[in-house]
Amino acid sequence: MIVCQMPPGVDCWTIHGLWPGSLKQPSPRFCHTNSSFDLEKIQHLVPDLEKEWPSFFVERKESNFWKYEWKKHGTCAVVLSSLNSQELYFTKTLELKKQYDLLKILKENDIFPSTEKYYMLDNIKNALNSHFKVHVLVKCKNAKDFDHPLLSSVRICMDMNFTLIDCPASLKECKADSVLYLPVKPDEKKFSQPLTYVQVMLHKYGEY
Repeated sequence: MIVCQMPPGVDCWTIHGLWPGSLKQPSPRFCHTNSSFDLEKIQHLVPDLEKEWPSFFVERKESNFWKYEWKKHGTCAVVLSSLNSQELYFTKTLELKKQYDLLKILKENDIFPSTEKYYMLDNIKNALNSHFKVHVLVKCKNAKDFDHPLLSSVRICMDMNFTLIDCPASLKECKADSVLYLPVKPDEKKFSQPLTYVQVMLHKYGEY
């Protein structure tokens, strides 16, 4: 059984990854299998990564998550000069996370995390799409003990110049009428198991 838990100090949306993709073919993955991951090269970023890009698996090191994302996606992003090293890849992703503050955007539209209030999915989509002026991808998940799907992630799409673009219609998104937007750390006495965490996926599209 895999146990998930929100790490101490994490109180906002978190990063899943920065993923190179393609509009015309399957997204590239594991482009350089021999490329090593050296934690020392990004050691100065670790305090920010622990807060903004944490792992939720209790029995695994956080660095294992960063290593996996680098090998699966980062090694494909190196075709861009702005992402052609571990330091550049992780630094840029952290910058994008700071630039696109989902918690703030939703709050400005009267959408607040809650263990009881449900939000119409269209209201969440409209708030995000109006802010970004492009179509972003909103995803949700069903979870035990909840009668509504949980808002789980937002995918923001960009071109190779990091300009926002519409996320392709071919990508699957939440189809529910309403969702529960949980706080990062809800009342643990009310729920008997770890809750689905929220995350931000910064998905980059371009020709590869």
